[in-house]
Amino acid sequence: MLTSSIIKSKISSEFKSLKQDLLNFSSFNIAAKISAVIDSIIIDVFNENIFSDDVCIIAAGSYSINELCPFSDIDLMILIGNDVNETDQEILTKKLKIFFYLLWDAAVDLSQSVRTVSEAIDLMGNDLNTYTSFINARYITGNVKLYDDFKLKFKNINAKNIFLTEIMKSIRKKRLVNVMVDNDIFLLEPDVKDGIGGLRDYSWCEWIYYISGKPLKSLEFLHYHNIYGGMVGNEDLYENSNLNLNDIKYFIKSKDFILKTRIMMHLLTGKKIDRLTFDIQEKVASAFFYKDIKFLNKIELFMHDYYLNSKNLHINSKIILNELIKKPLYLNSRLEINNKNIKSQNKNIRKKINSEFIPTAAANTNTDNILIENGYIYIKNKEKFLSDLENSFLLLEIFLNTGQRLDMESVNILKKAYFLHKNKIVNNKTAINFFINLLKSRRRVYETLLLMHETNLLSALLPEFKKIDSLSTNDVYHIYTVDAHSLNGIHILEKFVNFKIHKDLKDIAIDLNEEDMLVLNLSMLLHDIGKGYAPHHEKIGSKIAVKIAKRLGIEEKSHGMVYFLILNHFLMPLTSERRDMHDPVTIKTIADVCKDIKHLKFLFIISLCDSIAVAPGRFNSWRKMLLVELYNKTYSYIENENSLNYFSLDLSYYIDEIYNNIISEINKNKPEYFDFMLNIIKDNVNNNFNKDLHFNFKSDFEINNINNTNSIKAKEYIKNYLNSFYYPIKYLQRNSSEKIVSHIKLLSEIDDKHIFNYAVIPNKEANYFEFIICGKERKNIFSDITGTLSYYDFNIMSADINTRKDGNFIDIFFINHIYKDIDSEIEWDKIENIIGQIFQGTLTVSISDMFHKKIESYKIYKKFTPHVSSACNVYNNLSEEFTVIEIQAPDRKGLLYDISKVFNNFNIDIFESKITTMGSKALDTFYIKDEKGRKIKNILAIKKIKSAFMNIL
Repeated sequence: MLTSSIIKSKISSEFKSLKQDLLNFSSFNIAAKISAVIDSIIIDVFNENIFSDDVCIIAAGSYSINELCPFSDIDLMILIGNDVNETDQEILTKKLKIFFYLLWDAAVDLSQSVRTVSEAIDLMGNDLNTYTSFINARYITGNVKLYDDFKLKFKNINAKNIFLTEIMKSIRKKRLVNVMVDNDIFLLEPDVKDGIGGLRDYSWCEWIYYISGKPLKSLEFLHYHNIYGGMVGNEDLYENSNLNLNDIKYFIKSKDFILKTRIMMHLLTGKKIDRLTFDIQEKVASAFFYKDIKFLNKIELFMHDYYLNSKNLHINSKIILNELIKKPLYLNSRLEINNKNIKSQNKNIRKKINSEFIPTAAANTNTDNILIENGYIYIKNKEKFLSDLENSFLLLEIFLNTGQRLDMESVNILKKAYFLHKNKIVNNKTAINFFINLLKSRRRVYETLLLMHETNLLSALLPEFKKIDSLSTNDVYHIYTVDAHSLNGIHILEKFVNFKIHKDLKDIAIDLNEEDMLVLNLSMLLHDIGKGYAPHHEKIGSKIAVKIAKRLGIEEKSHGMVYFLILNHFLMPLTSERRDMHDPVTIKTIADVCKDIKHLKFLFIISLCDSIAVAPGRFNSWRKMLLVELYNKTYSYIENENSLNYFSLDLSYYIDEIYNNIISEINKNKPEYFDFMLNIIKDNVNNNFNKDLHFNFKSDFEINNINNTNSIKAKEYIKNYLNSFYYPIKYLQRNSSEKIVSHIKLLSEIDDKHIFNYAVIPNKEANYFEFIICGKERKNIFSDITGTLSYYDFNIMSADINTRKDGNFIDIFFINHIYKDIDSEIEWDKIENIIGQIFQGTLTVSISDMFHKKIESYKIYKKFTPHVSSACNVYNNLSEEFTVIEIQAPDRKGLLYDISKVFNNFNIDIFESKITTMGSKALDTFYIKDEKGRKIKNILAIKKIKSAFMNIL
């Protein structure tokens, strides 16, 4: 008698050798073996518990085509006869219940329904998903007549008419029609089943082939699921097809690779899983015996193969589907041009092509073979087109300049042209001239390069680009492959120079000419080209780019700029996020690298576009603000002819500014600022302030005339306030006069009872809070504040630490909430309560213990990320005043708190911190001095500090 434990044992025994088998056989063989095991179990359970002429069991979905993965859903339909009486129905229901529970208890993941044939057909005639699941419905056991009846009636469902609109919506959503290759294929954690370039792309080809009535003999393999022996072997079938025999074989091979990956994912995790996450990538790469080589690790090598196969599966699926849709499924309306106005419009387009876009000699002979109808560009005579390499670039030029789309058949012909002429393209003058003119353009550069990349023409013209085609970088900062990221950068650049994004920065791009666009487009396209060659990609990449520029015949004066931009393309983002921009050395360093405004401007544009192209949302308002601030400061420094006077400050000017801001607030009828001024003067003149003054004065002049003495004494107070900082100049550089007024007000309210004060200023545009806190200086206060903010799920982006000679401090933290946006309700009262207890020394649970409990509760949600190595570097040449410590570590909750405790243990004072997160990597920079206010230069001390950091990282 079968029990759930026996079934479990049988499945386990049969699946035991699957990992090894997967290395020796195709995925189709393994999936068929898995399907056969499930077949035998279902048949045995049926025979033992149900056996009845009133029942038939049929397989659906991937199970129906014998492509079952180990832990996939097993889609079944139980067909029952129409004439089952009520008594037999009750008996059958009990038997089916036993049948289902026996399989469920054995951990068989059934997805089943019980219906009569007519009920099943009614359902499938109204639901596309159900219909497609049963296109290849397969008989397993039971009454075969029920199955035959079902199949006969299923064939009569007119799916083409019923589901046409829904089908078109679905395949458009899957990016399978009217779209060039989509960069979502190259997401670093792809969905191998339902993602773009996943197994579902192939399934759509099968379904549409069936729905359209199996019109093409060359695609017959789509409806045979034991095809992997001889069904694709007849080359004559493909003579007039858009895909040749090799294309079909590669198409099936790509499906084999992705299906094999999915099976291995199931086997390694012991569960149904379709998202190829970073942790699973590592396991699958090891299981398939990939090995690290040179500067690429085994994960990157495996994912490179995955993306190549995914891309091929997606592109060929599009070719097949567009061929099927164009001919039998989709009405041929777009090809039936009967309207005279449309014909006239096409003549005008052709005339424009011949007169404006194409050299006269080529126009008469070649454009007659290119047809534009209903917004699409078609090739009329394939053989004529393929006979001449230059036709490909003629077509691309029409595509670039008309704004029309290429139909998928024409895209495929471009691919065929590549295979015919690939060795001639790299030195072809027409190809090179087209490419240079393309890069000089402001419009449609991205779409054209994407088309060239999809058809392999880009790597034929730039063989170096092939090295980064589908190349994965095993990190969570970049979410695309290197080639996709580079093309995304072109897309962002195109939008930026056409003022479609970041319009507030349009002055930077407004005067760019064609030669400028050539340099920027080429640099953006090739900025990561070195990743295919060496770890320090910017160095080798800049040299490769110059070599390419020379080969393309680009003027020598542009070579230096291309070299400069690629060599330094991440200098500005890293500097803005990891360096103190108020330190003269920081600005001087960027200015020395750029040397002039043009180099600075171009580097800013490349930096901006590169940063945005990394991933949606990664380049936020905060990062933009920092990058723009660095650009503006460096611009002013260069414009002032590199004068260090740019950094000098007139203290009296700032005192007047601060004073005038206080008076301005009083003039806005804000009594709290009048009281604040009253308190300032009281402190200075022993209550001799003129109490008859009112707070609604009309001007600064009026106040000064009423009591100029008090004005002088108020300014003296401000001067004393500024001079109480150990580094007043740095404080003034980092804060506007308006902010300093608010700081003075906060600090003025500190007394024996009110031992700390704070304010929260939201910046809605940049989506962050400025958290200002002041109070009496005490040991560990920085680590306790950072720990409290981190505990309440705040991400600390930067901190400005200001210690004063009077024993007080004013620290400014730039923070955002990990889970809430700036308009959400945030529990500031709880944060205030914890900080209050810290100042009073009444906190009953340490910050460390609070963190420990929270981190333990988070462990179950922890997501695996790629390995990040830890490092601690100490520099004394990056700032004239401070030692700079840079820390790299895997990002985690409480990291900054642990780092700040190390500083406390060594009695190190932090004056500025820059906190950067790049995916799973934390990059934190600290400007520090020892307890005596000196740089830390002692080698032994530095060694101990680095060792302490490495122990906690």
